[in-house]
Amino acid sequence: MGIGEGLGIPAPITAGIVVSAGYFGDKFSPLSDTPNLHCAIVGVNLFDNFKFILKTTIPSYIISLILCAIVGMKYAPRGETGMNSIEIITSTLDANFVIHPLLILPILMVVGMIFFKIPAIPGIFLMALVGSLCGIFVQGGSLADAINAVHYRYVGTTGVTEVDTLLTRGGMESVLGTASLIFCAISYGGILEATGVLRVLIQKVLKIVKRDGTLVLSTVVSCIVLNMIAVDNYVTAVITGSMFKKAYVKRGLHPLNLTKCLAECAAISSPLIPWNTCGIVMVGMLGVSPVEYAPYTFLCWIPSIVIVVFAYLNIGMKRLTPEESLEHWESLLLESAKGSESLFILRQGLWCQRLILGISFLPFLIRRICTVPL
Repeated sequence: MGIGEGLGIPAPITAGIVVSAGYFGDKFSPLSDTPNLHCAIVGVNLFDNFKFILKTTIPSYIISLILCAIVGMKYAPRGETGMNSIEIITSTLDANFVIHPLLILPILMVVGMIFFKIPAIPGIFLMALVGSLCGIFVQGGSLADAINAVHYRYVGTTGVTEVDTLLTRGGMESVLGTASLIFCAISYGGILEATGVLRVLIQKVLKIVKRDGTLVLSTVVSCIVLNMIAVDNYVTAVITGSMFKKAYVKRGLHPLNLTKCLAECAAISSPLIPWNTCGIVMVGMLGVSPVEYAPYTFLCWIPSIVIVVFAYLNIGMKRLTPEESLEHWESLLLESAKGSESLFILRQGLWCQRLILGISFLPFLIRRICTVPL
């Protein structure tokens, strides 16, 4: 964001491209929790899912590249003005900081985290620790400076506005407000999921589905609406995936078509909604509202349009073979039986709980009756 601002590119454009690229990489990462969740809900192989969604992702990516090029040409550095901005940033950094090969260690830590599959929390802690050590031993800062930067933020004092804007950021305190909003949003989404409100809405939608294209369109619309109501893309994926799976198998469509819809809509539409948990995170990180950057997040809204158009044109739709159809129906029946068994156990537990409460309340009731004057 700071580099874009230094080059004179409006913040919403930079934020939109950053969000687009981030979510594009997320849906193709085998280490990301989002595609793993989608495949686990629907019951398909992760790498089969990656291969299948390429059929719609490649056209979407090409369209996005063209749009990015058109937007980029308007703000591309021209002549000496653009080069002067770049020269000011690089020379200021060189004059105020030690540029040393060891400073690449935090970036290598990210690669190492992915390669060794280190969980997020210890990985972030290790990166913060390595970054703090680089600040102390390479830049010559003190331990107090490192702690202040981690807790509050680092404030640039170079005297050059573009560079100070680039450097002034970070700190745990800056994300506390975002974290509290996410906690409230997830709690709200959990209530809607537990009460079954969202499932009733999807059941109403499924009654009007008559064509394959309409089924895909209903899936996409449901993902967007649930992202707005449930305010969390994980809740949206779980509900949409579990509710639409039977409808896809019933129409002879492979469940990979459903994971494609989840990948191209449920996950990537969430940062476009200001009150969704992903939108809240983006505001906290980038300092730009989703309303402002949404038009430039080409890879977050173009894929949803492409998959609906392709579905109505019957392009890239995979159908079940008779053997696969039988296998998926058996899987659905087994899941239904497990769900009924779980519901029966839950009801038994509730009745036992009520019985225990009734027995515990009985002595109090008898005492109250005995003390009532005749």
